Amino acid sequence: MRIDTPTQYLQTIDEFIGHWQDVNVELAPGSLVMPPSYDLAQLQADRDQLAATMTEIVQATNILEGHRTGRDLLRTSLRERMRQLQGFIEGMLAESVYVGQLPKLVQMNEGTGGWIERVEDFEHLWSQINDSPPVGFTPPMTLTGGYAIADFSSDVLSLKSTFSAITIAQQDQDRHRDSRRRQYTAIRQHLVRYRQAVGGLFPADHPLVTSLPRISPKRVRRVVEDER
Repeated sequence: MRIDTPTQYLQTIDEFIGHWQDVNVELAPGSLVMPPSYDLAQLQADRDQLAATMTEIVQATNILEGHRTGRDLLRTSLRERMRQLQGFIEGMLAESVYVGQLPKLVQMNEGTGGWIERVEDFEHLWSQINDSPPVGFTPPMTLTGGYAIADFSSDVLSLKSTFSAITIAQQDQDRHRDSRRRQYTAIRQHLVRYRQAVGGLFPADHPLVTSLPRISPKRVRRVVEDER
């Protein structure tokens, strides 16, 4: 089973680059070229491209985490406003038909669809109260700090935009990760063939054979001591 991981990709390739340089010194004035025309320069170019892709993954991850942080802040704020709205209706409009129309508060871990449905329910109810106020209530209804339905609608729109941004950022991250996987898979095939080629070019006890880099880290077998 392969146990090489993305965090080890560049280190592994760098070890092969250093070893390939030593092989070329040994073969001078010639050099080792893998069929059809894969040489040290190509490995170095592939390594640089992989490094660039890994940087793109880091950047995409940072963007994604930024959007997730923004989403969580908006959800916390909106949920508190919905709680306030719920309390206002149950207390100040207790005799109105709107009490029976109150949606349940959405849970913080609810999915995107659940959040959008619930904030739209509260937005619609708030609009109804302003448009058709119950007897004895003078609209518009505002919450703490003069927070009006326009503010709520703006925050809802921001939340929806953030949900969309998260989806796009997740797709970007997945695309870069897939690119990394494909790039390293191709490089790995060349590294496997390189090991085979060096083993065929030199005697088994030659330093360049005995010092061949590993593609996957060596497994460490855990030893359990008998405590009897």
